[in-house]
Amino acid sequence: MKNLNLPRLPLIKAASNECYPSKDNILIQESSVQVNLQALMDKTAPRIIMIKNAIDIFLDGISKEFLRVSKWSCDGSTGHSECKQLSLEDASDSDIFTTYMDPLQLYSIKTSADKDILWKNTRPSSVRYCRPIRTQFRKETAELAKEETSVFEERINQLEKKR
Repeated sequence: MKNLNLPRLPLIKAASNECYPSKDNILIQESSVQVNLQALMDKTAPRIIMIKNAIDIFLDGISKEFLRVSKWSCDGSTGHSECKQLSLEDASDSDIFTTYMDPLQLYSIKTSADKDILWKNTRPSSVRYCRPIRTQFRKETAELAKEETSVFEERINQLEKKR
């Protein structure tokens, strides 16, 4: 059998770990898990740049300022097998409500009026680029969707511009 020089598991694990914010930016609770939105956004853009050899743009000195365009949404699913008993009143692992972010485009900004598209998500809303922000063991309701919208609009307004 030929040696195919397959990547070794430690290399794969190390590369995979580079895709996620540090553990300090992930909050795990009994009925939910969430990642810090700023940390997620800061990790996503450099990973996108690596996708399409966009590193050449840095080497050519075209631009060092970028604009990210993303969308966020939330969705629920029900009817999952219950695997553990939760003591919380409104939580059941048969119901899952997830809030996620999808990067849509990354621009290189030359001037305030001139920008080039570096990368465009050709499959918005697919699992390929979906970045979960928060997952909760809660049933999707109109009240929960309104609450989540309010929380994430506030978090989006608090995002820092990075240079």
